[in-house]
Amino acid sequence: YYSACNGGAIQSAADAWGDQPLRELGARVTGDLDDQCRLFSWPTMRISKAFVHEAVTSWGQRNKLPYLADLGPISDVEITRYNRITNRPEIITLIDVHGHIGKLRAEEFRLALLMDPNRRVKAPPSSFFKIRNDGAYILLVDGHGYGHGVGLSQWGAQALAQRGYAGDYILSYFYPGGRIRKLW
Repeated sequence: YYSACNGGAIQSAADAWGDQPLRELGARVTGDLDDQCRLFSWPTMRISKAFVHEAVTSWGQRNKLPYLADLGPISDVEITRYNRITNRPEIITLIDVHGHIGKLRAEEFRLALLMDPNRRVKAPPSSFFKIRNDGAYILLVDGHGYGHGVGLSQWGAQALAQRGYAGDYILSYFYPGGRIRKLW
């Protein structure tokens, strides 16, 4: 896996998509390595809870997840679990006006917002953000990165190359414990 810019912290594949945990695709802090990316940090985004409801229930229908598909109007959106190493969000919990709860991975939440066929709302560049409830809206604040953040950061790899590091080192940096083999 690779993405454009991890925003200072690699997301594990297990956190992003529920993949089997692998050391090579684990969570790690990278600091300001890819800070030349224009979306290393991004501005606050304001999204209506009505749109969140529409996007998440549609995601639930497409993915046959009735606990999301059947949610009523959203009253609260919270990050209820963070990665203990990177502080990236892992689980986002939505509570509807009837008290029903729907949980999904932070990356699934981002993908649900991205799937709007009419592109009415600009989707967050990554799932690395904090959430504040603001009446009929949510605010995505302190956003970092562009893409899913799993594995290699293209901007980070470029920064290491510009500092003179060889390809083998760069791959080992982003996929620790991985084996590099020549196949031809």
